[in-house]
Amino acid sequence: MRRLQFASGLGVCLIVSQLVRADRAPDDRGTAKVVVDGEVVAVEKSADGEHDWFLVSIRVAKVDKGDGVKAGDVLKVSVYRLVRPKPKTFASPGHDGVPAKGDRIRAFVSGHETHGGREGVYPDWFDRLPGASKK
Repeated sequence: MRRLQFASGLGVCLIVSQLVRADRAPDDRGTAKVVVDGEVVAVEKSADGEHDWFLVSIRVAKVDKGDGVKAGDVLKVSVYRLVRPKPKTFASPGHDGVPAKGDRIRAFVSGHETHGGREGVYPDWFDRLPGASKK
């Protein structure tokens, strides 16, 4: 009986430890507060030792979902990539990609502000549109 209790307790601990260390859950693009089409006019990069952070500036051409954004505005979107995880920790790998200056994209953006801009929906936050630059 004690072995069964021990095994059950150990199983619960292993499950809970995996849940605590689980990757960040993906966001649903439908929850985006802002959905825009536009051209990337700048990409700024910074690093904190564990992540590379990108502040993507988009000149808005079309607004499908606004939350205070209109055509002609420059929308700043913050995204990140994990580059050097801390030992014995688990961290989400970051956003799927970073567009280049000159790319035409459709961006899905949350209402959460971080690192100088609104955070891109995690992890799949943009689509390249036809006519995107090849730079």
